[in-house]
Amino acid sequence: MDVAKLKLWAAEGSCAAQAILGLRYLFGDKGVEVDYKEAHRLLSAAAEQGASRAIVNLGDMYAAGLGTPRDMAKAIQLYERVAHVEFFAAVALGRIYSEGVMFQSIRSARRSGMRSRLRSKDELSIVRN
Repeated sequence: MDVAKLKLWAAEGSCAAQAILGLRYLFGDKGVEVDYKEAHRLLSAAAEQGASRAIVNLGDMYAAGLGTPRDMAKAIQLYERVAHVEFFAAVALGRIYSEGVMFQSIRSARRSGMRSRLRSKDELSIVRN
């Protein structure tokens, strides 16, 4: 999908465009340079409109401190908001609550060349607290 069109639609308030473009900024994908602040802004806008996947990705950003100071309380709040419909939010909460396990930053996933999806098993790094 054309980045210029996504930017136009996102500016017009399209939830889907905000979520897609937010992920592209988060991972630096398809002609878009990594920009965590812009990813945070766009995913926040999509989350305000109720996009559950954007809410999960925003929670990941708070957990990792990307585009915003690290804030586990905010991450947990976001995960809890959508855990009933988003499997990955439920998994994140399960790790946080049952094992005290946290995600390493998305940066490590990016450095290892895994840009397509934060959600895959191979892309999640865990660290015991």
